[in-house]
Amino acid sequence: MRRTRIGGGAVQLSAKLHVGGKELRWLAGADADYQHTAVRIFAVPRGGGGGGPDSLTESVRTNQVDAGAFAGANLDLGRSLTATLAARYDWIRLPFEDLVDATQSGLNIYRRVSPRAGLNWSPGRGHEVFASVSRGFRAPAVVEIGCSDPAAACPLPFALGPDPALQPVVATTYELGWHARRAGAGLDASANVYRTDVRDDVFFIASAVTGGYFQNIGATRRTGLELALRWGGVGPGLRLYTNYGYTVATFETTAQLATTRDSGGETVKPGDTLPMVPGHRVNAGLVIPMLSGTGARPSLYAALDARYVGRQWLRGDEANATRRLADYAVADASVTVNWRELELRAVVRNVFDRRYVSFGTFAQNPTESGTPVQRWVTPGLPRHLQVSLSADF
Repeated sequence: MRRTRIGGGAVQLSAKLHVGGKELRWLAGADADYQHTAVRIFAVPRGGGGGGPDSLTESVRTNQVDAGAFAGANLDLGRSLTATLAARYDWIRLPFEDLVDATQSGLNIYRRVSPRAGLNWSPGRGHEVFASVSRGFRAPAVVEIGCSDPAAACPLPFALGPDPALQPVVATTYELGWHARRAGAGLDASANVYRTDVRDDVFFIASAVTGGYFQNIGATRRTGLELALRWGGVGPGLRLYTNYGYTVATFETTAQLATTRDSGGETVKPGDTLPMVPGHRVNAGLVIPMLSGTGARPSLYAALDARYVGRQWLRGDEANATRRLADYAVADASVTVNWRELELRAVVRNVFDRRYVSFGTFAQNPTESGTPVQRWVTPGLPRHLQVSLSADF
């Protein structure tokens, strides 16, 4: 059982000034947030309700504080070239409080500067070319920290404690792209390629003791291509859009990970694909105006949206040893009525009633003899209707 409370705030200043005859646009600010998380783990007796009440095995909480400051500037270099420099400093205090055994409490503090640099070239006629490199990070979650000791492994995870501190996950992203706008033709197109190198990614490592533990592994990588096109100049009010994403997400180090498929774990090698990351995604759709409202008259729009998702490896098969989930395509149809401050929308999801699977993993099947480990999949919803009414005040 998990409970969470979150609060925070931010302040930002921005202005323009001239340096050496060039315009410099800058911004600076700070933000902070507080997150209270409480986790309670119960042991459920075998045999259902007749086996006695559930027993509390773990009760931990954390009052995490994140504070950061950031600054950035855009400098006009001339010849339609603009340079961007920015940086962010984060300070994260992540205490671990064990309410069952106070001796198991601990404290983790993370500090890091995340820089970003980029260039943007605007040669004219609505075209832009940009390149950037940036770095970001995330602190480990409380459950990851509480189950990171190789000498005190957790059964996925069941026992938490102030284990050795994990390193923050650090991601460095390189991006190169192009963007074009043709206002007269209602055309907006973009293309970009990227690569994200992730260091110290956190995974559940197999253990010979019992279960496993969270630990940093050397590296993973995401490389991809994104294409997008929007066209609003086909006819009066008619709009078309499509976008495509190609992703290669791989392990870049050798590690022994925990999996329910094998009590001894599985070995991933450089080049193995991360699970539940499809190689291809396509979205496309059109919006057709049925009634153009003016003044007190309502407006009516019909739309059709379709998406394609490529094949994916199941969670628990990081070694890519079994059969992947099948690819699938789904379409939604909708009608929207706008009248004054009201919007009424009716959507038929999965309008062609396609059968597909959106997620998969491996788990024991207690309904069969010997509780074998089998594929468990999440089927997509069948055709159904959603109706919503919203208002602006």
